[in-house]
Amino acid sequence: MENKEFKHDYECFYEGLRTNNKTALKFNVLFLVRRYTIALIFVVMPTFRLCNMAIFVIWTFITFSFLITDKPFDKEEQNTTEKINEGVVFIVTYLCFTFLDPKYSRKFVKQMGWIYISICSLSIIYNLSQVLLTSIYEMKDNWKSKREKR
Repeated sequence: MENKEFKHDYECFYEGLRTNNKTALKFNVLFLVRRYTIALIFVVMPTFRLCNMAIFVIWTFITFSFLITDKPFDKEEQNTTEKINEGVVFIVTYLCFTFLDPKYSRKFVKQMGWIYISICSLSIIYNLSQVLLTSIYEMKDNWKSKREKR
């Protein structure tokens, strides 16, 4: 990232990541490999739902561990948000095992479904509030800087 020409051409791939940490720069690669692997196993092995969910849980655990150990983002708030998001993905993926187990009653599965929807809704509200707060702070800073230039 020392080369200005390289930075100008490719910085969108590393925006928000700590560029002084080589393992942090691998976050996007890990994220893409995870998505590709999950999509591939869902397409290639559609009848092995339990296996698919297990692989998804493993990838989520790997990503969560990476976020804890390497803190790839330059802002601590972003690292925290990503950890919360991965935690939510881990929980709701684990809940999906309930839907695959025939020993549970329909009533219990329906209750788990509502818990699933509630957790996902809270996650969406949390993420939207983070976007809203960040936007407000950025607008405030931009307004201050324009005001000081006058």
